[in-house]
Amino acid sequence: MNLTDMSKIAMSTSRARGKFYADLPDNVELFFKDLAGEVIEATTAGIRYHDSNRTQGKDELAGELADVIITTMVIAARYDIDLEEAVTDKLAYNIERDDRKDCY
Repeated sequence: MNLTDMSKIAMSTSRARGKFYADLPDNVELFFKDLAGEVIEATTAGIRYHDSNRTQGKDELAGELADVIITTMVIAARYDIDLEEAVTDKLAYNIERDDRKDCY
C-alpha cells in the first residue's frame, strides 16, 4: 500500500468517525490545530521515552508518531495533495540542496 492509498483510507476513517471536520469547506485551521495537538502528544511521548533511557514507552512514541502521519494524510487527502509525490519531490530537493552537508 502506498502513501496515497493510506491517505484515502485515513480520510475515509476520519469522515466515518466524524473527526477533523472533513466535510466542512473552510477548516484549514482546525486541521492544523489537530495536527499540532498530535505533535505535542508525540513530543511528550518522545520525552518520556528518552527520559527512561529508551527502556519504556517506545510503543507509545510509535503510536503518537503514527497519529502525526495519519493526521497529515487526512489533510493531504482533504486538499487532494498526492502525499507520495510531495514526499518524493521533497526528498529529491533535500538531496540537491546547497546545505546538504547538514543533511543526514
